[in-house]
Amino acid sequence: MTSGVERLRDAFDEAELRADVDALNALLADDFRSIGEQGHVLDKARWVGKFAEFAYVSLESSDVE
Repeated sequence: MTSGVERLRDAFDEAELRADVDALNALLADDFRSIGEQGHVLDKARWVGKFAEFAYVSLESSDVE
């Protein structure tokens, strides 16, 4: 049986893969912050906005907490 958290993670992964900005905006908290491998910090608007420039070909989540 899939938990609610797993369903949300799957919905997030699918929205990210498809560059579905409406779904990403609905799934992410207003105070969302993304910290990249090199320490770059993006707020929700800037992180979601990056999908106007590119889309993933494939996506795999790992080490999810």
